[in-house]
Amino acid sequence: MNTTHYVVTQPGLAGDPRLAIARLGIHEAMPPQIVHRPSGNTDYLFMLFHTPAVVGAAPGAADQPANTFILWEPGQSHCYGSARRHWDHSWIHFAGSTVARLVRDTRGVPRNRPVPLAQPHLFERFLEAVHGEIAGHGRPDPVIIANTLHTLLRELARALAGGGEQLVPDEFSAVKGYLDTHYQLPLRLTDLAGRTFLSVPRFCALFKRYYGRPAIDYVVGLRMQHAAFMLRDVNLRVKQVAESVGYSDLYHFSKLFRKRYGVSPRAYRRGV
Repeated sequence: MNTTHYVVTQPGLAGDPRLAIARLGIHEAMPPQIVHRPSGNTDYLFMLFHTPAVVGAAPGAADQPANTFILWEPGQSHCYGSARRHWDHSWIHFAGSTVARLVRDTRGVPRNRPVPLAQPHLFERFLEAVHGEIAGHGRPDPVIIANTLHTLLRELARALAGGGEQLVPDEFSAVKGYLDTHYQLPLRLTDLAGRTFLSVPRFCALFKRYYGRPAIDYVVGLRMQHAAFMLRDVNLRVKQVAESVGYSDLYHFSKLFRKRYGVSPRAYRRGV
C-alpha cells in the first residue's frame, strides 16, 4: 500500500498557545493491532479510518466500515485498529482554547463516537491544507489554521446532516482509488473518463464536484505529497525523487513543487 505520512511538532503555531498541533498523519498504514488508551489523550484527536476497523471506547468499541470518522475530546477513552488485517488512517492532534471553542460552537459533529463519512475527501483535503501551511512557511499563520479547522467542522456538520455534497458513485471512488495507488504512472484523462463510461468533459466536471478539485490537480497533489515525504531521505537525489513520482523533467517537477510548498525541493529538504 502506498502511503504518505507526516509527523510535525508545533507546540504553538507562531508562538500562539491557543492553537497547537502536536502531530498529524496522512494515510498512515498500520500492521494488525488494536490501540487502546483507557485515559485517552490530553488534546483533541480527529481521526478518519480509510479501511474497516474497530473504533470506539472500550469495552464498547465495535467494527466500523471504511471511511469512519471520529472526534475524540481530551481525556476520552480510545480503542481502535484491527487485530486481523492491516489498516490505514489519517489523524491530527489539536490542543488549545481556540480549538476547544470551535469544537464547542459547531453543532452537528458528534464527539467521542464513530460516524460514517460519505465524503472522506473533506478530512483529507483539510489535512493537506494544514500540512501545506506548516511545511510551506517558516512561521505558519494560526489564523489560517483556525479558519481551515472552522471550515472543516462546518463542512463535516453539513455532510453528516445529509445536506452537503452528493454521495460519490462507486465508479468515481474506484477512479480515486486507482489514482491513489498509481499516481506515479502516466495518466490520461481519456483513460480515466473511460473507467466511468463518461465523456472527458463530463468526467472532469463530476470529479471536481465530488472531490473539490480537477482530477489532474488531484494527481499533482498526490505526487507532491509523496515527493515531500521522500525528500526527507537525504540518500535520494532530487532527480530520483522527481522520477519516482512521475516526472522526468526536473525543472517541471521543481516548478510544481515550489507552487505547492512555496520553496524549491532542495530548500524544503534543508528545512526538514
